[in-house]
Amino acid sequence: LYEDLKRMKSDAEENNSKVECLVENVWKTKRWAEVLVGEIIRVNRDEYFPADVLVLSTSEPKGVCYIETKNLDGETNLKQKHAHKDTRDDFKDENACHKAESIFEYEGPNPYLYQF
Repeated sequence: LYEDLKRMKSDAEENNSKVECLVENVWKTKRWAEVLVGEIIRVNRDEYFPADVLVLSTSEPKGVCYIETKNLDGETNLKQKHAHKDTRDDFKDENACHKAESIFEYEGPNPYLYQF
């Protein structure tokens, strides 16, 4: 029961933390609990985010970023992720994000941590 209460408190804190979302071509601050599937979010360097994301672009020329997954699998080493070559330029800067039109198809949620 105690562990469940601690987890509930932790979940509430994460759900109430803030994130920047692109809403009607304007970056707006929202709570994580309000973020919908398919919304474009902006994650800054060294910023924690409690959700699965599809990396569209990064500040690095080849679309590389490093993600720590210790809350998921206990590993503290950084995992290298890449933005897809077809999206990394379309979403490179704020003006590009406002103009980009894309459709993404992906599988639904599943319990497998290392499969997507």
